[in-house]
Amino acid sequence: MRRVLLTLGIGWGLLLSPAGLGAFQVQPSAMQQLKTRQKTERRALKSMQAAQKQSMRRTNIPRTQRIELKHQMARERRQLKEKQRDDRETIKDQVRMMKARR
Repeated sequence: MRRVLLTLGIGWGLLLSPAGLGAFQVQPSAMQQLKTRQKTERRALKSMQAAQKQSMRRTNIPRTQRIELKHQMARERRQLKEKQRDDRETIKDQVRMMKARR
């Protein structure tokens, strides 16, 4: 009975204290932060390209310019994908180096 009351008291104390359980929260890892940043970058590129396509449909532009713009957007997507892959590899290498030092 004492143990139950003691654990309940400690639990309420942790919940009500200013530091409380917030002190035990874990920060997201560098890889998780990178992935969330990359996700927002992909979404931004996608919305930007969608806006370009909409404006292209509204205006009367020659076929060659439409094709050129389409290829440019594909290049941008490939470059972003490659850059993000390189960033992930860099983070992985850093983690490996830190683990090797231990």
